[in-house]
Parts: sequence; C-alpha cells; structure tokens
Amino acid sequence: MSLWTNGWARHLTKQNLILAFIVLAAFIVRIWSLEMKPPHFDEGINGHFVMQMWKDGFYRYDPTNFHGPLYFYFLQMSEVIFGRGIFGFRFVTLLFSVGTVLVVGLHKRFFGNAALWAAAMLAFGPASVFYARYAIHEWLFILLQVIFVYGFYLYREEKSRLAVTCMVAGFLGTFAVKETFFVFFGTWLIAIYVERFTNRLWPADKPVASSQKLSRKERKALEKEQVVSTSAPLDPARKADFFAITAIGVMIVLALFSGFFVHMEGILDMFRAFMFWTKTGTAASGHEKPFVYWIELLWRYEWPGLLALALSPIIYFNVSRPARVMVVTSFGTWLAYSLSPYKTPWLILNILWPLAFTLGFAVEVAKKFAEKFAIKPLAAAMQIVILFTLATAAQIMLRLNFVDFVNPKEAYVYVQSTMQFKNAMDWINARVKQRPEDLNMKLLVLNKDTWPMPWLLGGFPNLNWGKPEDADLTNASVILIDASMRETLEKRLTGKYWVQPFHIRDAYDEGWAYFEFHQFQGILPSNSPIFDSATKKEGGQG
Repeated sequence: MSLWTNGWARHLTKQNLILAFIVLAAFIVRIWSLEMKPPHFDEGINGHFVMQMWKDGFYRYDPTNFHGPLYFYFLQMSEVIFGRGIFGFRFVTLLFSVGTVLVVGLHKRFFGNAALWAAAMLAFGPASVFYARYAIHEWLFILLQVIFVYGFYLYREEKSRLAVTCMVAGFLGTFAVKETFFVFFGTWLIAIYVERFTNRLWPADKPVASSQKLSRKERKALEKEQVVSTSAPLDPARKADFFAITAIGVMIVLALFSGFFVHMEGILDMFRAFMFWTKTGTAASGHEKPFVYWIELLWRYEWPGLLALALSPIIYFNVSRPARVMVVTSFGTWLAYSLSPYKTPWLILNILWPLAFTLGFAVEVAKKFAEKFAIKPLAAAMQIVILFTLATAAQIMLRLNFVDFVNPKEAYVYVQSTMQFKNAMDWINARVKQRPEDLNMKLLVLNKDTWPMPWLLGGFPNLNWGKPEDADLTNASVILIDASMRETLEKRLTGKYWVQPFHIRDAYDEGWAYFEFHQFQGILPSNSPIFDSATKKEGGQG
C-alpha cells in the first residue's frame, strides 16, 4: 500500500487529471484526419531541404533561409520512422504542439489553476490546432520557449540541474530553430526589468504556496505523501554543472550548424543570418501587414487571447511578481510583432502562448476581487466569460480545421495549396500504389512556380521540368501546366489524356493537369473531360 501511495496514487490529483484530459483532447483534435489538408508551400520547401540532407548527409545551413537546422533533423527522423510523406512531417509538429500544451500545464507548480486555463486555451485555439497540422517550424520554436520559462521559474524554487538544463536547452534550442529567437528573449529580459521597477512603486502580491492552491482533500493527500515519502530533494546545481550543461548545449548547436563538423562555414553563417534577417524584417518582402494585423486576427479567431490582452493592465497589478513577468511578456510580444512589418499568420502562435497565461491569471484576479469586495458571483462570472470565449474559439477551430481549411477567405489559410492540387497528387500516388512499377512513369511539371512539387514528386526518377513550348512530351504519363500555356501544349501533344483543373494555390494562376488515358483509367472520375490529339479537341467522357 505504501508503494502505491508513494507511486502513481500521489499523482492522481484533480489538477493532474484535468491536465491529462486537456492533453489527450489536444492530441485527438490535432491527429484527426491529419492528411486531409493539401501540402502547404512551406511544407514542400521543408521537405526539399530534407531531400538535400539525404543527398549531402547533413543539413547545409543557409543564412538566407532564416531557419536553423534543428527542425529539419526532426523531420528527417520522421522519415526514418514513418517513411516519406506528409503524415510523418505533420505528426512530429503535432507532438511539439501537444508537448507545449503539456509543459504549459505543468506550470501549475508555479501558477496553480491559471496554468490549466492556459493549457486549455492552447489545446483548442484555432491557430494552435491549425498550425499544429502543418509541418512548419513554429511549434518546436514555441515549445523550446516554454521549456526555458519552466526552467526559469523552477530555478527560482530549487536551483536544480533540471532547471538549468531546461533554461539552457530552451535558449540554445530556439537559437537552432529560428533566428527570431531574440524577439522572445529580448522581450522576456525587458519584462524582468519592468517588473522589478514597477514592484518598487506597486508591490506585488506574494505567490500563493502550492499547497494553498489545492483543495482540502488534495492538501491532506499532499501532507500524507510528505509524511510517507522517502525521496530526497534534488541537489542544487553547482558552478561545474552550469559549465557542463552549457558546454554540452553549445557543442550540440555547433554540430547542428556545421553539419556535425563537416561544413564548418555553417558556424559563421550562423551569425551572418542576423544581417539578412534584419533586412527582411524591415524591407519589402511581400508579407507586410499593418500594425493592427494581430488585433484583427485575435478579434476574428482568438477571443480568449483578445480578452487576455485587453485585461493585461488590470491583471498586472493584481498578481504575484512571477506572474507579472509573464503578463509583461505577453503584452510585449504582441507589441514587438506588431511593430515589425513582416507578418505571416502563424507568427501569432508566439503571441498566443504568453497571452494564455494572462488569461489564466484573469480567473485568479477575479477570485481575489470577489474576496476583497465580497462579490461572490464575480469569480464564477469570470470563469463563465472565459469558458464562453474558449467555447467560441473551439467552435471556430473545428470549422477552420475540418471544413474551411483551404478557404482563401480565411486569414489563417495563407499560401495554401488547393484541393485541386491535392487531388492531382493523390491520383498520381494512387496509380503507384496500384502498380509500383509506375514509380518510373514520366512526369512533366511545366508550371512557372512549382512548389511544393519538388518535394512531393521528388521520388519519381523520371520527373522532368521545362516549358510547354520545348518540353519532350513523348510518352508523358502526367503533364502539369499553367492555364496560359494550355494552347501551346495541346498543339504539340499527341495521345489521349484525361484533363483536370489544376490550381496550385489561390494566389497563383489557374492550371491544368493531363493524365494518360489508359494508365489512369479507373483512377480519375469517369466523367472527367478528355483531350484526344486525333480530334485535337477536348470533350466526351471515359
């Protein structure tokens, strides 16, 4: 019985069960029909880099790419486990997203139930789920930020090796993912000094002890556990530990950037990247948005985040000093990303996760006001308001991820491939699945802009690129072109082909896909239009 008390039983608290439910639900909504969304432009580019890694044997870091090597090695690992395809890439990203929800929830050690509210906001938020179902860098980047924050607060409590490891891994890890790591760490540093300055003028509340945040039943269980527990506290980190952990982290980063010391120039490029990024972050790039862009997205999709941002000033002066640092970070991150003209919608994830904590603090502040002014319904009212905003966001999340995931009218649907594009790729893969030898079929990609096809079709040995006016069309099984070049192609094309519209993405030209008639009979819809060179016209059905 004592073994059980000292083991799993002591973890079955109400908070842990709630967190487990939140994490499980977050995993389910992210993995459900994970492949239903067409491959994104950036997913194709990331996949292309992984292809190059297999050829070179390492990631050749390019400072103009604005992304470090760490995420690409995780993607390569996913291909080892799952094989080539979009599922493995997205599954890795999904795990980073769910891991972030878990680590945010583990901050209950420092912030009590506020961390659970924060975890719930990230678990079911529209952007949180939408971009967790993409193979892009952002979630690994944010997970490492959250790990750093956990280590920071843990170090304030116990100064253990675990705390130091979390801080070092978080800092160096973000450095190895994206060059914009300094936006978060700069904001975090400023938040610390803002909190110190304001605390002299408006002293903060003292943090509530962990045992005080528990129910009476949970406190009794904790007291019983402390009586029977024989585990020793963690030893504090020594100077040697700091040096060893940091040295190991730096060596790992240097190895990543240098292709494990094969491409030493990558270490210099690691610093050159900041010059390129400074130009990109301020000069015209095609991704410029107005200052109010994030407010517009919050209003349209993320009501819990908007509520947290609006309540930030009130919350700040009514929480503990550790919580104040987080509130300033949430506001400062929003301000920093608003001031930069370079804005892509997935960057909102960097704003949402600290705002999630601010939202959780709002519940605690409402409880405080309820006790102070003897307004008992106030705390319940705040919880109802937050639950309403979370439910609204969850409803938007379900519609966005499972209904309107390619709708160009949705702001989060950005540089997104169309279902026409996905259908064409699925038909090609279906043929290969039926007849594996058709992996050697001749594919002609004659579009001006080809992404994400270099990765999706890169496994076909007879993949050819060119222009409709001079491409070798002989024995072509699949031909992909822009609509403007259709007439030029058909003047030269011989044989019989199924024809389907092929719009790569909303911001790009319309196009057409040609599939050799006999080879793809039974795969394409039987009512598809047909081009027959014998009649030099399109018409009829199969």
